[in-house]
Amino acid sequence: MNLDMLKAAMKPLEDFGKDEIEIEVNGTIVVLKTLLPVEEVSCQKYASGVLEQIREEIDIENDQMSRHGALDYFDKFRTEVISYAIIKIGALDFRGVEFIETGELLDNGKPKKIKRQLALRNIIQESWSRAMITICFSKYGDLI
Repeated sequence: MNLDMLKAAMKPLEDFGKDEIEIEVNGTIVVLKTLLPVEEVSCQKYASGVLEQIREEIDIENDQMSRHGALDYFDKFRTEVISYAIIKIGALDFRGVEFIETGELLDNGKPKKIKRQLALRNIIQESWSRAMITICFSKYGDLI
């Protein structure tokens, strides 16, 4: 037995749980996928960082998170999950796309790129309504 044989034997198991869901929003098709464990961990790490920032704003005597702090945390957590889960919007298919060009150039003249998930996170945070975030996150919940 060798590593190639082991990989071949395990290949049929890779696709289990890698489901997708297609939703339509205002005539635009959005496809979401389940997250891989490494992506889920990344979401949890990001959410922990957000929670730490919010804790800095807590009233020490009361020690309770403010309403706006809780909303901010949940919005950012949902956005992070969605930014990993989106794999297609309309005709744009992100399968296999790890980096997105920003339109800027580096000092060496090459295009500046950022991770796809980060690009999606930034766009979602800057322009999506809470209703849109909630709909996508709810559909992701239906998927898993």
